Amino acid sequence: SGIHGSKWGLLSRDSLLAFGGKNHNPWEYSAWEIPCFVLLGVIGGALGIAFNAINERITRWRRSWPQGRVRSVLRYIELIGVCLVVGFLSFGIPMVSNRSFCRRKSTDTCSGDEDLVEEYTVQMYCDDGDYDPLATLWFNSPEHAIKFLFYHPSTTDMSSPCNIPAGALVAFGVPYLLCAVVTYGVATPSGLFLPMILSGAAFGRLSGMPFAWLWYEAGIGAASHGTYALIGAAAMLGGVTRMTISLTVIMIETTGSVQLGLPIFLTALAARVTGNLMNEGLYDIHIALQHVPFLPWDPPKWYKSIRACDIMSHNPITVSIAERAGDLLKKLKLYTHNGFPVVVTHKKGQRSRYRRLCGMILRKHLCQ
Repeated sequence: SGIHGSKWGLLSRDSLLAFGGKNHNPWEYSAWEIPCFVLLGVIGGALGIAFNAINERITRWRRSWPQGRVRSVLRYIELIGVCLVVGFLSFGIPMVSNRSFCRRKSTDTCSGDEDLVEEYTVQMYCDDGDYDPLATLWFNSPEHAIKFLFYHPSTTDMSSPCNIPAGALVAFGVPYLLCAVVTYGVATPSGLFLPMILSGAAFGRLSGMPFAWLWYEAGIGAASHGTYALIGAAAMLGGVTRMTISLTVIMIETTGSVQLGLPIFLTALAARVTGNLMNEGLYDIHIALQHVPFLPWDPPKWYKSIRACDIMSHNPITVSIAERAGDLLKKLKLYTHNGFPVVVTHKKGQRSRYRRLCGMILRKHLCQ
């Protein structure tokens, strides 16, 4: 990048990594900002630890409810209560803020794609020509809110009206994340990707304000608040799900910028390593809670201290190669095993004998 007339360390120059065609990239960043991205990954991993631990406790509490009709009634009551609380927060928080976060729609002096986000703005209690960023985040669909956080104009001046107010990001990100903890696992289809991307983008944009100002004062910064929002989304999603390569591919596809592969991967890796220090990913936790048969990547640590004979059954129910039909029918009635070992008995001397395993035969084959 320095040879071509740009700043040294600028890794987001157009066509630096592109597979044909013009690669328009609004996500600029420099190599010096990668440590900030990794730090966001560590923070995302810590938030993922707390998110997964709280959701696991809530899920265990839900599974402790009585079975049958009582359980169904309780789940309906919980669903109605969650809907009321989420609705109250969605309308109540922007109403309480009143005009605290109003901004002008016209931001000619700000850098960013103004036309892309102007159609999503919500006026709420603001004057004509103004909009409320907090109401815009709460009242839009998650897809439009994510686009608003990614592409809203920004400057390095933290007090500039071009930026989304820090208070609005906090007033949206914290309650939204708490709602996501409770709603995942409730008795209605509730996703995980969009809530994590949206809450992570809010925290990432909030963290990007001091980072962008710091690097700008040092004269080497290039990333906008939208870039930090994207990195924050990857950090939060990686901290909860513990995905790395697949998460990187997903984020690259959604933004259309291959240059972001390196910072997104490093952020997701930092979030995964940090999160794995305390607990597992949320999907792995729910697989274990629902007792779904799943073979993990690595065996438990206590498996290394036992032998096969420690877990084998003594005096198993077996069948011989030449078994009588009456004996087979008796074993099928007495035992509900899905399969039976097939053994051959050999004599060793006049009194001793031993059996050798030949294979296994399934119950359904014996019943045919």
